[in-house]
Amino acid sequence: MSSKVLQFGPKAHAFIMQPPEKDRKYTILVGSVRSSKTWACTAKLIVHLCRYNVDGRRMIFGKNKGSIYKNILIDLFEIVGKENYSYNQQSGELWLFGKQFFCMGAQDEGAAASILGMTIGIAVCDEIVKYPRSFVMQLFLRMSPTGSRLYATTNPDNPYHYLKTEVIDNPKFAPDLTVLEFTLDDNPNIDEDEKRRIKASQVGVFYLRFILGRWVAAEGAIYRDCWPKVDLYEADKIIPSIYGWGGYVDHLVFCDVGTANPQVYLEAIDDGRGLWIDREYYWDSNKEMRQKTGREYADDLQAWLSPEGYRDSNGILSMSRVMRRNQPRIVVDPAAADFRLELTSRGFWVIEANNDVLDGIRRVSSVMSRGLLHVNNECEHLIREAPGYIWDEKALKVGDEQPVKMADHSLDALRYGCMEVYSDYRLIAA
Repeated sequence: MSSKVLQFGPKAHAFIMQPPEKDRKYTILVGSVRSSKTWACTAKLIVHLCRYNVDGRRMIFGKNKGSIYKNILIDLFEIVGKENYSYNQQSGELWLFGKQFFCMGAQDEGAAASILGMTIGIAVCDEIVKYPRSFVMQLFLRMSPTGSRLYATTNPDNPYHYLKTEVIDNPKFAPDLTVLEFTLDDNPNIDEDEKRRIKASQVGVFYLRFILGRWVAAEGAIYRDCWPKVDLYEADKIIPSIYGWGGYVDHLVFCDVGTANPQVYLEAIDDGRGLWIDREYYWDSNKEMRQKTGREYADDLQAWLSPEGYRDSNGILSMSRVMRRNQPRIVVDPAAADFRLELTSRGFWVIEANNDVLDGIRRVSSVMSRGLLHVNNECEHLIREAPGYIWDEKALKVGDEQPVKMADHSLDALRYGCMEVYSDYRLIAA
């Protein structure tokens, strides 16, 4: 077994060392990011759950198998050593100290059907707030064996979320439920400088949830707390050296694909710290009264990225911009499979965007609030959309958090880009 085990805070240590026999049926660890919730569940899995005798299947759930591997299994495997586990990534079957577990995604409504008929004795649930209600309620039904145990981690969400209203605050669950609240101070492995950076990476409602651990509603304008910190620059004020070879670390185009809606391209330069949105392509088929085909949009992109495409509004060719014209990465709306195929056939380097809306909004908010986003004043649609981007109040009241789908196409493209460029670690380190 690996000796690379970090220390535990008192709250995590007490949770880990308490035998499952003494735990209630359901235990939810809720609180801020980096507060050791997942780490504590991983340790509990190693210390107790591999040898806890209970009927039924042993399950590890997450948004998908990829998130389970990233959040739990990488650390788990390093600690226990290769001789103590085997894992089939395709099937999700995990053998740990001779006990069989199954890893399964639970991010959409179809997930509930995947556990129908199962008898589950142990369930470890990573990021449970992101599971659909139908899955979680079905999971409770499946945990029928005597002594069955569920351990879940989550950050707080909307106070109308079903996990808060129907489980945590429901008196019928109280005899079988323990809720452990964690903060950054419960993780002894984070020093004060790191805490400061983590706190600075969140803003507004996300600071209240992910740092203070509060169940609060997102209301009003989505980027109201961070948009004023965005650097809007004149076309001729961008750092000249950023265009040359070695002046940037990445060149990208973020695409939101429209049929009846506008088609948007945002050209971005990543200087290694900040992101410069330097040009914008925007075709509104309703306004123009003509819908283009995917092939025509691909033609437009090719022309837009050609040397001639870099002429300014006065028709002057910007040679400094042409100099940086390597083959950019094209980050494309994940729903636009045909358009991605069209671009790939033309030799473009195409990446399918991550379309997790709430994580994407949080990522964009963090980039804005840290002063990492620079937008050319000529990107008029992106600049106009941001202040009017608002939460859907009707959806919030039924626990569903989503923006109003109106005049948001440039912002969708920006969201895809920030999810591609900025990991949580990069934001904290910036």
